[in-house]
Amino acid sequence: MAAHPHPSLTEARAILEQIARGIRAFHRLDMLHRDLKPENIHIDRHGTLRLIDFGSVKIGGAAEIASVVTQTDLLGTRNYTAPEVLRGELATTSADLFAFGVIAYELLTGRLPYREAVGGQIDAKQLARRPYRSARDARPDLPSWVDGALEKAVRPDPARRYTVETELLYDLSHPNVEFSDQRRPPLLERNPTGFWRAVALLSLLANVVLSYWLHRG
Repeated sequence: MAAHPHPSLTEARAILEQIARGIRAFHRLDMLHRDLKPENIHIDRHGTLRLIDFGSVKIGGAAEIASVVTQTDLLGTRNYTAPEVLRGELATTSADLFAFGVIAYELLTGRLPYREAVGGQIDAKQLARRPYRSARDARPDLPSWVDGALEKAVRPDPARRYTVETELLYDLSHPNVEFSDQRRPPLLERNPTGFWRAVALLSLLANVVLSYWLHRG
C-alpha cells in the first residue's frame, strides 16, 4: 500500500483474490482469524501473499484463551474489527469478512472507510457517528458500482454485509445494478458546460426581472 498507493482494479483484485483464498481456508476448517489487517498479510518478492499472526485465531469447539475485544487495544487492529465485536458480541465469519472489506477499501483508496478509531472503548453511539466515506471521494476514477460493493462489505450491520468473500470479489469485477446509480455525480461533474450555461441563464433572467421592476418603480 505504501509503495503503490493507487493500484488499478485489476491489480487490487489479484491481491484480494489471494487474501480471500486464505480466509476461505480458515473458514472451511471452522476457524476465524480475527485479526486481519495489512500488517498481518505477508507478500514475497514473487507476489505471493500469506496470512500471518495467528495469535487471535479462534478454532471451532475450542475454548477461547483471549477474547478479540482485549486484542483490539493493539495499535491499528481496532480499525479492522467488526462493530459487533467491538460491542462485545462473539466474532463470526462475518467479522473476518468485515476486515477483508476494510482491507479492500484501503488497498484501493489509501484510507479507511470510517474515520480511525483511537483512544478508549467504542460504543454503539460512537459507531453510529462514523458514517461511511465514499471511496470515490479519494478515487474519483472508481466506478459507482465498485464504491457500492465496498460500502456493502463494511456495513455496520453484519446481516447486510456479504456472506462470503467471493461475493465481494465478484462485485468488484462485475457491475452490480444495485450499486450502479448509488451516487450520481452532481451536474457540475456530469456536464460542466451545461451547468455554467444554466447559471448564466438564471443570472440573465434575474437581471431582466430586476431591471423590469426598477423601471416600473
